[in-house]
Amino acid sequence: MFHAPDPAALVLQVVKLFLSSKKFKCAKVWLKCVRLICWLSMASVKPSADTTEEAQMVAKDWKEMINGKDSCGELDLQAAWGLLQFLISYNIVSEFSSHEIICIFAMVHHKNNKKNTVKLCEDLGLTDRITDLIDYMIGNGQHIEAFRMVQAFSLEDTYPLHSLLEGLIKKVIQTSLEAGKTCACINTTLTLHMSVPHITPEGVLLSPLFLIVIHASRVLFL
Repeated sequence: MFHAPDPAALVLQVVKLFLSSKKFKCAKVWLKCVRLICWLSMASVKPSADTTEEAQMVAKDWKEMINGKDSCGELDLQAAWGLLQFLISYNIVSEFSSHEIICIFAMVHHKNNKKNTVKLCEDLGLTDRITDLIDYMIGNGQHIEAFRMVQAFSLEDTYPLHSLLEGLIKKVIQTSLEAGKTCACINTTLTLHMSVPHITPEGVLLSPLFLIVIHASRVLFL
C-alpha cells in the first residue's frame, strides 16, 4: 500500500467497489473495509484535491445508503462506523453539519476506552458539542450510550447518574409493555436489585445502581 502512487485514491476505489456491491456486505468484510480506511489516517496519508472531491460525493451517497431504502439493516452499525472513519481519513468532516455527525455517531455502539472516545470526538469536531450529543442520545432512548459519553468527558455533575437511570428505567418499562411484558414483573426485579447486595466471584461489591443499569439494559435488548 505504501508503494502505491496515490494510496488514498486506491483505497477510495476499493471503498466505492465495496459500497456498490451487495454481495460483499457482511460484518467481517465491513470490518476489513473500515480497517483499510483507518490505515490512511494512521499512516498520515493526505488525499489529493481530486481524490478529496470524489470522496465528498462518496460520503454523501454513503450517508443516503444508511438512511434510505438501501439501508444495510443490521449492518448499519458497521456502516455508520465506517462512514465516520471515512470522513476523518479523507479530512471531509466539515462537509456534514454537526447535527448530521451527531446522528451518525449515535448509531454506533461506542465501547472504546475513554482516551479513544475523546480522540474520536475531537477528530469529528464534536468536542464543543458533547452536551448536544448526549442530549440527542438521551432523547433517542440511548441512555447507556449517553452514560458512556458522560463518563468519558467527566460530565457526571451535568448529567447525574440517577437522572440517566430514571430515564433508562422508563424506557425499559415502555419497551417491555410494548413487547407484552408486565410492568409489575420489571418493578419487582428492579426492587430486588436495589435491596440485595451483589458480590462478584472476585469479591468485588457491585453498586445497586450499577446493577440496575446492567439489568435494565438486558431487559431492553432481549
